[in-house]
Amino acid sequence: MDEMQRLHLELATTSMGRDRITEMVDDQVATVRLWSATNARAWDPGRARPVLEETAEGNDTDALAAKATLREFDAGRLRIDWVPEER
Repeated sequence: MDEMQRLHLELATTSMGRDRITEMVDDQVATVRLWSATNARAWDPGRARPVLEETAEGNDTDALAAKATLREFDAGRLRIDWVPEER
């Protein structure tokens, strides 16, 4: 997770990187869609939120994560800019 966050932070610094993250909201792997939509909602909520809402309709751990993401985002508590601790 820390490595994914480091990569996200690096990619999010450029428009090309943000575009690549946004493209992954359509990935076949649910966890990739969820992670990408969670981050892309910062700059493209119109594309990301429907993915989170659709994922939240399921009955698995990805659905639980999507529900929590939407709840925390709507409450203004979700931070995607956290920096992993160095090891």
